[in-house]
Amino acid sequence: MSELAKLAESFAVEAHLTQVRKYTGRPYVEHVIAVSAIVATYAGDQNQIVAALLHDTVEDTDTTLEQITELFGPDVAKLVEELTNVYDKSAYPDMNRAERKRLEAIRLGNVSDRAQTIKYADFLNNGEDILVQDPKFAKVYIREMAHKLELMTRGNRALRQYVITRVLGAI
Repeated sequence: MSELAKLAESFAVEAHLTQVRKYTGRPYVEHVIAVSAIVATYAGDQNQIVAALLHDTVEDTDTTLEQITELFGPDVAKLVEELTNVYDKSAYPDMNRAERKRLEAIRLGNVSDRAQTIKYADFLNNGEDILVQDPKFAKVYIREMAHKLELMTRGNRALRQYVITRVLGAI
């Protein structure tokens, strides 16, 4: 692990310190570490691995893109920005879930291939977890994921196919 990745992991641990995974109660940071490991397995470059560790910090903590830029550089910050959901419920309280997810799918279809690869890893880790922990909700989540994957075609092809087989194929 590079020094930058070690710094990003420490940063993620601190940023997500009080957060836990919805179904298991395990530390949330385990998710971002798992996503970064998946990215590394599928030949992600060093900045993709770092961005994977940080992919939920702006969306789910008080971290700003300015902090990410200052500590990890503009390339990592750009990837984190591309991975940050702009159509969350708090920003669009009057928009229903289906419409927010539809707009987010369109947005993700237009992000870089490097960001899409990280998002595939995120889908894999979240999808496998949700399939086990909440099979009823998994049907909704996987349908939304399938729509996103229809529009997200530029990331790592092997990882995308693995997500389709492993997660979408489970329903």
